[in-house]
Amino acid sequence: MGKQKDLKYVGRQGNLIYYELNGGYYIRTAPGKIKQSAATKIRSSNFAVAAGANRLLRQLLQPAIPFPKDKKMQNRFGGAIMKWMKQQNPEQLQAGKKLPFIHDFQFNEATSLQERWKVELTVNQQKPNILKLHIPAFIPKEKIAAPAWTKRVECTVAAASCILKEKTANGSSIHAFSIPYDNLEIPAQDIQLLVPMPTGSLVVMAVSLTYYVSKKGKQVPTEQVAFMPSGVVEAMYV
Repeated sequence: MGKQKDLKYVGRQGNLIYYELNGGYYIRTAPGKIKQSAATKIRSSNFAVAAGANRLLRQLLQPAIPFPKDKKMQNRFGGAIMKWMKQQNPEQLQAGKKLPFIHDFQFNEATSLQERWKVELTVNQQKPNILKLHIPAFIPKEKIAAPAWTKRVECTVAAASCILKEKTANGSSIHAFSIPYDNLEIPAQDIQLLVPMPTGSLVVMAVSLTYYVSKKGKQVPTEQVAFMPSGVVEAMYV
C-alpha cells in the first residue's frame, strides 16, 4: 500500500487502484485473477446444489427432525449430500436407492433409530409417486429401547423430494401414529406416502420416535436427548 503525494484521486487506472481511507489517499495494485481448475469449479457448483437440497429437505422433513435448528446437524446433513455427489454434476449422477452417506443418516448424533427401534424397516417405491414403508410385526417392550416410565411412543414418518439441479421443492408427505408401550404384539403394517418424484429428484424418507413418559400423573415427551432418535430410512435419486 502506497500513499499518494500531492494527489487526491479515487479510481482505477490499469492495474492500479487509487482510494481514500480515514482521510488519507492511497494506491495499491489490483489483485490478479485467480483461474479455477475444472475440479474446483465442479466442487463450487456442487456445494451450492448440496446446500440448496440440504435446506429444502430439512424444511420438508422438519416434523421428523428433533432439533431442526441445530447448526451442527445442518452441516452434517449437507456434508452427507456433498459426499454422495462427489465431483459429479447432477446430470452425471446415476439413479439409485440407499444412497451412500445419506441413507442411514442420523439427525440426532446422541442416538440412532436402529439402536432404539430394533426392527427392520424397508422402503419400496409403489407406482411413480408413492413410497411404501413396511414395518414388520413386533412387541414394543421387546423391540423398542425406552426410558423408564414410558407409556407410549409416537412415530413420525416423513418423505420429501426436491429437484437437485434446480434446487426446488417437489413436496412432502407426513404420517404419524402411536405405539402403546406394552407386551402386546403390533401387527405388521404398510405406510404409503405420496410424494412427487420427477426425474432428477433427490428423495428422502425419515422416521423419528417421541417417547411419552408418566410424570405427575400426565404423559409428557421425554427430555432425554438420548431418546429422541431420528434417521433416514431411504434416500433415492430418480
